[in-house]
Amino acid sequence: MSLAAQLAALRRRGFDGDRDAWARSFEASSGIARQIWAAIEKQGGNTQFAGWAAAWVEAWLAHNKKARQAHVMEQVVERDIHLRNIVCGMPVLDLSRQGFFPAVVLAMMRPDMTLVLRIDDQAEATWLEETLEALKVDNVIVAREGIGEVRFEEAICRDERSVFDILRRSRNCVNQGGRRYLARRKDEGMEPDGNLVQTIVLGPKCHVMHFTGIPEQPGVSPLLRTASLLLDKIEAEMKLKGMWSETPPDLLDKFDRGELRDYQDVAIFEHWLQVVFMSRAREAVDLDEFPKQSQVSDMLRAQHDPHANLPVAGRLLDYLQAFDLLVQQRHQPGLRLTGVQAVSEGGRLLTKGRWSEPGWFSVDATPYDKDYFPKAMAMLAWGLGMEVQGTDPWEFVLDGVRVAVKMDHRGSCSIAAESMAVRDKIFNGLVKAGC
Repeated sequence: MSLAAQLAALRRRGFDGDRDAWARSFEASSGIARQIWAAIEKQGGNTQFAGWAAAWVEAWLAHNKKARQAHVMEQVVERDIHLRNIVCGMPVLDLSRQGFFPAVVLAMMRPDMTLVLRIDDQAEATWLEETLEALKVDNVIVAREGIGEVRFEEAICRDERSVFDILRRSRNCVNQGGRRYLARRKDEGMEPDGNLVQTIVLGPKCHVMHFTGIPEQPGVSPLLRTASLLLDKIEAEMKLKGMWSETPPDLLDKFDRGELRDYQDVAIFEHWLQVVFMSRAREAVDLDEFPKQSQVSDMLRAQHDPHANLPVAGRLLDYLQAFDLLVQQRHQPGLRLTGVQAVSEGGRLLTKGRWSEPGWFSVDATPYDKDYFPKAMAMLAWGLGMEVQGTDPWEFVLDGVRVAVKMDHRGSCSIAAESMAVRDKIFNGLVKAGC
């Protein structure tokens, strides 16, 4: 039965006497049980769950020989028991890394909620289902095949991965405005804004970060937005040039099986670009898992010769160059400010150069279109406090230095200044331009 079907078949349950009696039937005399009992009592909870919870912990430790009891107990005592006061009585997705100790203790103490665990390892899923059945924990669902199209209103995460890594990976699992509760050992120092993130202190070793959305990640979020915009432009340009197929071959499976190794193994380059590059690039942007380098523009150049059956590259090559550079920028954050090239937040490739006549220092923005300069200057004028007057060809003054513009100069919009410092100031301003 699919996860969606299992969730649809759920009936809302409450705290019933049969479950309480079952919990009390477990011995609470072991060291683990006593530690759990003390933690529950300290937090004002129902201590009758201590023996039952200890039975689960002992089963996990017996199955996972490398697991350290101290770490597991810290998880139970400092996080899982605390979370019972946070989640609501509805299905809750555990976003914790697979193989991490599951939050079954939370499900035991909150019979009115249903915990969903994603387990890809089929042997591990079988063991977990059999163990939960033996312990009569009937409000945990093991999602063997992933969660598919199901979206949750609440999710928890209890491991120590990067906060933004967890948030990005949960983007397609949690409804917009849904709640994510990240239990952490310490305060991450993120400034609460009252809307997207709040920090709830539940104990000396438990801070719960409550997110109702995904906040901006400085230096990363704009780059990911730009990458997504570039891929949209690449797709649109391919369609415009007749390079996009409505019925492309299923190349991804062949690559996954090792039947194909790289783009040279594909008969038609456009098919590789559409099916393999685009799908993997979008996944890399969605998860912020960029490869160490990208050379897709060089691949297009290798195909672009008089004998190749390929439409003129033009803007497509510019966009692919920009994507290659974005991959560099993701791994070298200072590149956007110190290098000779960068990609603007609007998806333009910016290149520092020099005019031959006059010998001014230039910024070339590609691909060229006649609407770019007025939009870019409007943004620059606001950001740099300068005034632009006249029409094409434009000339103006910034910081006492003359600046001029050449439209459609070597296929770009070229802005040049007498001073390199002013040119670099314009370059850095254009990086943040959304056009």
